Amino acid sequence: MTISKIHIENIRGFEKVSLTVNLRPNCTNILVAPNGFGKSSICTAFNCARGSKLNVDEKDKHKKKDTAVSRLSIEYDGNTLHANSNLNEISGEFDIHVIKSNIEPKAKLPKINGFTVAKPYLEIPS
Repeated sequence: MTISKIHIENIRGFEKVSLTVNLRPNCTNILVAPNGFGKSSICTAFNCARGSKLNVDEKDKHKKKDTAVSRLSIEYDGNTLHANSNLNEISGEFDIHVIKSNIEPKAKLPKINGFTVAKPYLEIPS
């Protein structure tokens, strides 16, 4: 069994995207790509699909568009499973586990002698 396509709508950096992949269920699949390629958006989509429906928080919607419908679907071996705010066929077929760091980059921008000086730091939410 191989997951061959992932379709994501209105989640983080993806307004509407179809990804061709080669993921094997029941195996560790690692996403490696440069910054800005959508790794966190994919992780967020699957993290939101761990219950009986796709539960996407407003902060995780694409461009914070809370009224737009979020969707996730996967294709595997000729089958398609869907998840949205009303149903989740994916979690009925697959156990979903996402390991992702919760560290968030932040910055304070104080003015010193009339100049703005960025002071970056990392925050770990509870």
